[in-house]
Amino acid sequence: MTVQALTADYIQAHQALLADFIFKSVRNANYTENFQHEDAEKKSSDLTGYVQEGKAIVFGAFEGEEQIGFIWAYPFPFRTQTDRVYVSILYVNEQYRGMKIGQQLLTAVEQRAKELGFRSVFLHTDATNTGAVRFYHNNGFSDERIQFVKEL
Repeated sequence: MTVQALTADYIQAHQALLADFIFKSVRNANYTENFQHEDAEKKSSDLTGYVQEGKAIVFGAFEGEEQIGFIWAYPFPFRTQTDRVYVSILYVNEQYRGMKIGQQLLTAVEQRAKELGFRSVFLHTDATNTGAVRFYHNNGFSDERIQFVKEL
């Protein structure tokens, strides 16, 4: 298994695969019914431009020639902290989970972000996605904020 940066040309040539990864990455989220495959296709299409403009950090995980994982992060200032990178998408094919591939993708983003002068990486996951919460805690992430919702 290898992890490598994805180029704009690669992303453009593999937009359908990346759209599928993006769509599947929100499968466990509470807003899944509001996120259609067309939304993922639009994000995948936009990603090419973001990479060309240097506005995204994108890596893929590969088993031989097959892409089995994907991470997409970008600069995202938060309040007074302008040196933060937000992980928007992290996806690993189900049959490859538990093999530290997600960890390797996160490490690649962290290293690239550090090289670019960023000081922290943050992300969101649903509180009900206990596997993801455990994964991020095990990879050095700490809780920063809690979002509360009250149904009316």
